[in-house]
Amino acid sequence: MKKLIFNGQTYPLDPAHSVLDNLLAAGVNIPHSCRTGICQSCILQKISGDVDSEAQHGLREALAMQDYFKTCCAFCDSDIELTSGKRADFLGRAVITEKRLLNNRVCLLEIEPANPIYYHAGQFLNIRRDDGETRSYSIASLPSRAGALEFHIERMKNGTLSNWLFDEAKVGDCLDIQGPYGRSFYRTTPNNMNILLVANDCALAPALGVIRDALDSGFKGQVYLYHGSSNLDGLYFHDQLITMDEAVDNFHYRACLDDSTQVRDDLPTGYYQGNMAELALSRFAHLQAFKVFLFGEPKMVRNTKEAVIKAGALIENVFIDPFDYRDLRKIKRPTKAA
Repeated sequence: MKKLIFNGQTYPLDPAHSVLDNLLAAGVNIPHSCRTGICQSCILQKISGDVDSEAQHGLREALAMQDYFKTCCAFCDSDIELTSGKRADFLGRAVITEKRLLNNRVCLLEIEPANPIYYHAGQFLNIRRDDGETRSYSIASLPSRAGALEFHIERMKNGTLSNWLFDEAKVGDCLDIQGPYGRSFYRTTPNNMNILLVANDCALAPALGVIRDALDSGFKGQVYLYHGSSNLDGLYFHDQLITMDEAVDNFHYRACLDDSTQVRDDLPTGYYQGNMAELALSRFAHLQAFKVFLFGEPKMVRNTKEAVIKAGALIENVFIDPFDYRDLRKIKRPTKAA
């Protein structure tokens, strides 16, 4: 039987399962969230042994050089020894400076890092409670404005961290932060291009970050935001976005209520009924001159990516961030032949 040694304790190692799954099966509940290699909240440091090279893909070079790796992506066929590493290597500290309910479903949270961090609009951070509970949240604030970072927290059914942030966390509380991560962020764009953003529910946060950064950078092309939800509470930033639409000549906002159960004749002014991606694509048949950002529900993001490419968007101008927290590694990797 292969061995996994973690912080001095020895556990059995099954090579057909990831290091993370081996630890969880042994009752060792290390911090983790997405289990797909995206959020990087499950990283540990290797003392000895070998793991798949995939397990370090996307890590900062300084962490990879110190033998940190993502345990959810790591498989090994021989004994391995690990440690939690040093918190200061990959975690920072931050304090909650503002907490405001936008409605009964969404909370605006601002946190002030103890040390300044460099990030791009549209990236995300891992927020970790002191007991290790960790979730990834996108940054809605503007990188060029120093100070607190803005997050939009959606209350999830049975969501451990989201419900704690809603009901118990308060201004002055401290949190650990890790990151930033993500590649779907604003890049300098020629003024003869346009920007199309499609986002559902709280995936508005990174879309808003991209919009704020583009406009603050002096982008003169047209910016179109299609924000969708299956209920009005999911369109939680509606009034602010309507005001922004009226004040900024090259920003255009559509609030899309995707309620397939009934056709509504009583929609308030400023709302459109229908699927946000379908409404966007019906308006823009040709997307050669667009940068496209897609944030939110994974199936929507992937299907819309295919559709916008068929409509002419260049693949290098399409940026996606599927909010996927499921374990996608369904098939066990076979062990090597002896």
